[in-house]
Amino acid sequence: MDRLFNPFLEARIKAAEEMATYTESDIDPLVEMFEKTKFLEFICKMKHAFPYCTLTEIGFSPGCAKKVHEVRHYVKAGNLPYFGYSQKEREDEIQIFKKRFNSFKKEKLKQLGIKFKESGVNVKEFYLPLEEWISPILFTLSPRLKLVYENISNDEKIAFLQYLKAFARDVFVDSYFAEKERDEFETAEKLSYNNREKYYSDVNVTIGLIDFNSKNSFSTAFKNLKNIFRSIYVSISGKERSKIRPTKKSVEELKLVNYLVDEADLYLLKQNASEISLNLPEKSQHNIKRFLSTFNTFENIWGNLEDKLKENVEFPRALPYIRMREERAKFYERMFYARYGFNFNVLKKMTDEAYINLGKSLDSSEIIDVKGDYLFVESEKDIPNTYTVRTFERYP
Repeated sequence: MDRLFNPFLEARIKAAEEMATYTESDIDPLVEMFEKTKFLEFICKMKHAFPYCTLTEIGFSPGCAKKVHEVRHYVKAGNLPYFGYSQKEREDEIQIFKKRFNSFKKEKLKQLGIKFKESGVNVKEFYLPLEEWISPILFTLSPRLKLVYENISNDEKIAFLQYLKAFARDVFVDSYFAEKERDEFETAEKLSYNNREKYYSDVNVTIGLIDFNSKNSFSTAFKNLKNIFRSIYVSISGKERSKIRPTKKSVEELKLVNYLVDEADLYLLKQNASEISLNLPEKSQHNIKRFLSTFNTFENIWGNLEDKLKENVEFPRALPYIRMREERAKFYERMFYARYGFNFNVLKKMTDEAYINLGKSLDSSEIIDVKGDYLFVESEKDIPNTYTVRTFERYP
């Protein structure tokens, strides 16, 4: 609903169209759900999984499942996981993840070599329950959810999975950013150093040359830069967003050194800041000014670190940046483990294996499309470990 009040007409129109599409496409599944499911009985079962949620919350919003994470954190730390500015940071992370995750399932199928026909007749729509495929690890976080899952009927499964999907969202958000940080560190390191031994040899040299405060200031400036960028990114229209979304051409035009390839979006925003700011409300214009000021601080600290290393290491400019990215990657990995009790690579492995198994069940010549959680297939056969939603005489 918030997007209907977006200052940009393009965003408001898109939000209205999406709401209309969701409303129309949900009619048939909802009718079937209410006909097959004893609604109040099901809600009471879910109450066992979420004893701290009201029946109204459970009935109207599967998103109440996120309270499981809040309760787990409160038991450990005595406070809520996100409050104040950290809550704003989390909201930005979730919005960025949602934009990436929309195409996640389609990309996974493409990685398996599956191509899409885009149209067909007698097309079946299947629900792809990623949250159920990885449920063994999710249930370690909430045994109550596992107990409910084991005691619901088949007709209640899809309804239950909406709560499990909402519960899984935070896990996927943290996994996404932990994996992203790890990959970006490894990319920067490989593009600068021939081998890891040389890199760590240079890191050891910095121990006596760069003090803790300088290193911490550099990391903090970069963190602030990323956070302000995310706030700007989620608040601007698709047209403005395209100006800071890296493409092969735009990255080449920036002429960045190779190890900074994953920071192209930051440099694109810096380059296009004035143009983008003209079309923004006053609050977002303030964020642009903060971004440019923070970018300047970041560059100044970086320059000072480079000066300290010039006579001592082979890559005095690259090393502080790569070391900082490594420490960020380790921090995200530690935070993920602290929150969930397993490494994010475990989740990635389970997800990859689930899609490989799905790919084995599919005939590429029959695949029409994937939209979010739904797969459209021109076939009379059912697909193992999915849920049949409906059949179209012709699609689209």
